[in-house]
Amino acid sequence: MKTILISLLLLSTGYYSYAQYTFVPSTSVFQGLSGGDLQMGDLNNDGFPDIIMSGFDNTGSMLTEIYLNDGQGDFILSSNQPFVGYVDVTIILTDVNGDGSLDVLFNGEKENTGLTMEYYENLNIPNTVDFQFVGGFTGGPAALRSSTVWADLNNDGNMDIVYSGYQIGVGVFIWYLLGDGSGNFANAVMVPGTMGACAGSLIAQDIDGDGDIDLFVVGFDSDDMVDPKTRMYKNKIAEGGGFNFEEITGLPFMDMSISLAKAEDVDGDGRLDLFLSGRNQIGEIETRLYYQSSPFNFVEDKASGDFDGIVDGDMALADIDGDGDIDIIVSGFATDNNGDDIITTTLYINDFKNGGSGNYTKVPGLNFQGAGSGNLGMMDIDGDGDIDIIVSGFDDYNSTDSYTTLYYNKTPQVSSITSYEGATWVVYPNPTDGVFMIHTSDHLNDSSIEVYSLLGEAITSAKIVNNATCIDLSNYPAGVYILNLNNQQTYKIVKY
Repeated sequence: MKTILISLLLLSTGYYSYAQYTFVPSTSVFQGLSGGDLQMGDLNNDGFPDIIMSGFDNTGSMLTEIYLNDGQGDFILSSNQPFVGYVDVTIILTDVNGDGSLDVLFNGEKENTGLTMEYYENLNIPNTVDFQFVGGFTGGPAALRSSTVWADLNNDGNMDIVYSGYQIGVGVFIWYLLGDGSGNFANAVMVPGTMGACAGSLIAQDIDGDGDIDLFVVGFDSDDMVDPKTRMYKNKIAEGGGFNFEEITGLPFMDMSISLAKAEDVDGDGRLDLFLSGRNQIGEIETRLYYQSSPFNFVEDKASGDFDGIVDGDMALADIDGDGDIDIIVSGFATDNNGDDIITTTLYINDFKNGGSGNYTKVPGLNFQGAGSGNLGMMDIDGDGDIDIIVSGFDDYNSTDSYTTLYYNKTPQVSSITSYEGATWVVYPNPTDGVFMIHTSDHLNDSSIEVYSLLGEAITSAKIVNNATCIDLSNYPAGVYILNLNNQQTYKIVKY
């Protein structure tokens, strides 16, 4: 009930126009790392999100460290550290073998070994960090400056490994390893019909909304690393599980290198939009947002020039203020208005709920540390129903010291209220890790609640009993879902 009363108070005092965005640094002590990766997930099987990070420390040594969540959002260095150091690496946390625990995949440069792809199985022992190297996993061709993702390329219901990078003596390509859902993978094969990219980004998502995985790559497409390219490929699934990719030409994307890319529906129309940042073909740092108005039809945001250009850093997208739309945080190397080189971290708030169309406003005065050559992570770390932020990397352009800081989100979350014809609905928390509550007025008992995906697929339903109901999306993928409230009003909820 406390959450409900706070939300009502904020709405009545005009919060939407005068929001105060507040983040408080954690007192937890983390190793400063750069040139690696950072991911969050439950690594010791206790139900709380932990942190794994890899990279160079401030002495130049390679490290991989796990920090454990105490259940209150504070962290301690795990006494068991099962991994050696990696740099120029992608870390993927996912349940590879279907046993309900998070396994770890590394693709990058391993200490005393060189370029490698390795998979470690979580032994799923409660309250224990215990991973086992999976023998027989051959990985794929070693690739420099690679980008690695997890996606079901052939629509067989099993997740596959997809990565793009430069293989010495071969060139720049995209490879895939088909998975069987039990932790076994076929040998790596080049993705047919595609050109890869290195020193850039790879996206494998259903970009056109037709139910299969498409590809987007940005970066250098040759080993001379001179001419960056940006390409998008449509998946052509065939009967029997075969697939091929067809390049979509004539798109407005800027060619970039040392680039970052994310796909997310930022304007609430059910289609994935694209956010890019990096160096253009003449070396200038740019950040661009492209709206997808229909399948593979993208239009550049008129406000792209208002985003800070970022290179060699990271970007993360999530609902920071709980209003049901996607906000953006970017960090890395940039150039200020005086032409000086700096490292900056900036939060942009989506004004879609205020009648905009996915336009963004910069939030001043937050004073986050920088993530130069580093990483950003976003998740509800302390279990209070909002998205917290962790930043790791170089903080000062003129310093060689890196830092890692966790920031607790103390911004009031007010999206939980919507109304029609005098009826009040309270939906919280939003965003959610899966379970959320709906409260409403007495006269709306027995009202129907329906949940749909952005593609219009019915997910689940419930009835209001004693003014409330509980809905559980834990078994569904992260993303934006639509609530139909008694066939009167629709509302977005974000599952992370």
